[in-house]
Amino acid sequence: MAKLYWALAVLGGALALGTFFGLIGNYPATQSPLQGFFANRAAATATIDVLWAIGVFLIWAGVDSRRAGRGYPWLILPITLIVGLCAGLPAYLAMRESRAGTPTA
Repeated sequence: MAKLYWALAVLGGALALGTFFGLIGNYPATQSPLQGFFANRAAATATIDVLWAIGVFLIWAGVDSRRAGRGYPWLILPITLIVGLCAGLPAYLAMRESRAGTPTA
């Protein structure tokens, strides 16, 4: 399962970054991608929803890791904040899955 989660993390990251940098989709070159986050109520609602989910995920990842006796998975923080939840969540699940069989110290 860990390999599947890593593949999903890479795919999610490629889709998110490809869209953000204009490699996927047709967006006006004059508009910054950041301006679209709050362009209207629908976009603002989706943005708030995803930002909230990222915050909750990062808290959960910390609590879950500490319960397993592994400490906070610091690699997940930059992946999630730079790329997004679409890469951070499957990356965390891959790390969690690969460590599931490893005895904790």
